[in-house]
Formats: sequence, structure tokens, C-alpha cells
Amino acid sequence: DAAAASPSPNARASRRSSSASARGADGATAPTLHPLLVGVACLLLTLLARHRVLHGVPSPLAIDAPDDVFSEARAMTHASVLAEDIGVRVVSTPAMDASEAYVRSEANALVELARRARDLDVRLSTHRPSGSFALNFLNADIANAYTNLTNIVVRVAAREDPSSGGGGGGG
Repeated sequence: DAAAASPSPNARASRRSSSASARGADGATAPTLHPLLVGVACLLLTLLARHRVLHGVPSPLAIDAPDDVFSEARAMTHASVLAEDIGVRVVSTPAMDASEAYVRSEANALVELARRARDLDVRLSTHRPSGSFALNFLNADIANAYTNLTNIVVRVAAREDPSSGGGGGGG
């Protein structure tokens, strides 16, 4: 069968156009990257990014670091007081009251420090929500309710310079 052996004119045109699309205007074939090469490049970029995330962090600063930079040692002092000195803070226990008093005291110290320095606007607010929620744990429905749970919020913002016209770029 000669008709079955020879491709139709449409099939020949389709093959010509698909092979022509891989060729440039001058008829030369465009270089292609081997998939393995692309995979190795992606792996190397991923490993480089991972290394930067894990090891590209600044060194922790000591407790005597300047007040205007974060100090891991100062943060750990507060975490130690809350976790070890005050201990477990379950709702409606004396430890919750002690931790609230500690956080409020430290936050008030920040407010006073900012007031004296006059470069930051630091505000302290307390929110005492009450509510409840339900959850399913191990196929058992549990309802949790809370009353006057204390949230202490410290808002820190740059103080606007009155001579700048009030357009403090903070948005």
C-alpha cells in the first residue's frame, strides 16, 4: 500500500514546522541544556541558599551590648526569669499573676527609658479578653473557656520630628 507508506502532506508540514522551531533564523539549531545539568544547578543553588540561612546569621551579642541593638543574653535573661524563676504558667494560677507583673514591670521600664531618650514613642496597653473555643481531641469534644486572660502589648514607633512637617515615612 503506497498510500499507507507515505505520510500525508499535512504530517510532512507539521514535522517541518516543529523542526524549524528548534532552528534559528539562519537554520542552525539552538543549543539546549541537558536536564541533568539544570538539576545539578538547581541543587547547588538550593544548597547555597540553605547554607546562607543556617550560617549567615549575626553572632549573638552579650548582655553589655548597646541598648539600641538586640542582645541574645538580655533576651535569655528574661526568658530564664519567665521559664525557670516563675515556672509553669497555667491559667488562673499565681504564676500567671507573677509573670504578668514581671512583663508589665519590664515594659514600663522600656516606656520610661524611651520617654527619657525622646527618640521613640513607646506605648503600653493591656487587653483582657474573655471567651471560649471548642476542639476535638482524640475524638472527644473539649470546650475551653477563659476569663480576663491578660495580653500586654508594647507598641514601639519612631517619634516624629516636629520640624519635619509630620510626614514620618512610616505609612
